[in-house]
Amino acid sequence: MTETHWHPVLRASKLKKKPRAVTFEGEKLVLFRTLNGVSAIADRCPHRSASLSKGRVIDGTVECPYHGWRFNGKGVCTHIPLAEGPVKNRLVRSWDAREAHGLVFVTRDAKAAGEIPAPTWDHQAQVSRIWKATHTRR
Repeated sequence: MTETHWHPVLRASKLKKKPRAVTFEGEKLVLFRTLNGVSAIADRCPHRSASLSKGRVIDGTVECPYHGWRFNGKGVCTHIPLAEGPVKNRLVRSWDAREAHGLVFVTRDAKAAGEIPAPTWDHQAQVSRIWKATHTRR
């Protein structure tokens, strides 16, 4: 059985108005700010596989740059241009995400992961080098 923990994936100061791509456990995610905090969903629109991280955030949803589909923080499609009525069965995978201690943390299961522990920094210069070497930039 795999243990579940919170994993820091980005400095919170790097997540502003635009969505941000990160890699977590080998999967590409898009982080974005919603009306309720930080969200993490798969960085791939189910319509035409466009990268959602290249889109924009509108009213707490991330909009696909290709055809304008919008997804909320739970990965539910909330808007398709020119479609009438509710959007059904258009989903992307979501992860639990939180901002704490100046970082954005992601986990597969927030309940199992528990509270986010406060980080301790013994060798700040070493931590900065490791952070830069292990996290992708776009």
